[in-house]
Amino acid sequence: MKNMRRVLFVLVVALLAGQAFAAPYVLDAPTARQFTQMNTSSATNKLYLVIDSPGLSTSSKYYDSGDLLSYGPPMQLAVGFAGNLRDDQVISIGMQGSFGSGHESFEALLANDDDDLWAPALYVVTDVATYAATPVTMSSDTQALFSVSGWSSTEVIREFGFRLTYEGDRGSDQFRMSAVPIPGAVLLGFLGLTAGGLGLRRLS
Repeated sequence: MKNMRRVLFVLVVALLAGQAFAAPYVLDAPTARQFTQMNTSSATNKLYLVIDSPGLSTSSKYYDSGDLLSYGPPMQLAVGFAGNLRDDQVISIGMQGSFGSGHESFEALLANDDDDLWAPALYVVTDVATYAATPVTMSSDTQALFSVSGWSSTEVIREFGFRLTYEGDRGSDQFRMSAVPIPGAVLLGFLGLTAGGLGLRRLS
């Protein structure tokens, strides 16, 4: 009987683990290259560039406002996003459309390539609600795996991406964030770095 209970316990834990990590959608480079600014642009809230590594003026640009020729500092990951943001504003960088069915969460590895503090958070907009994780402050030259979840399988994805807020002390500054695909085989290795998933907010 004791062995049977142990087997049942292992099966329950395995099932719960399978549910917790079922079918995440992980941001890849081709998708990240389609990201652009999704909310209102202004002089102090504006995406300048979506650019391939290493972010030089000769690198492939997928969005270019004409305000910045190159990314600037070394880019840690594969696709870079550069722009300007004031400390009382939020910029939404993403795309409209769907990443398909069967995904219970959206995950992305992001890096802060700037010398100031920036706080990203993933978000997903469905036909029912907006789901946004709590922003997590990143120091300079750091990386973290971010996630957001909470929508039901019946909801239709309308928009997804990341939001960014400025946590520095200059009032406004230029940001530089980069992203990269995460191979499924090494995804579990990043679970200890997961940020932003615990503070999920559902915004109607």
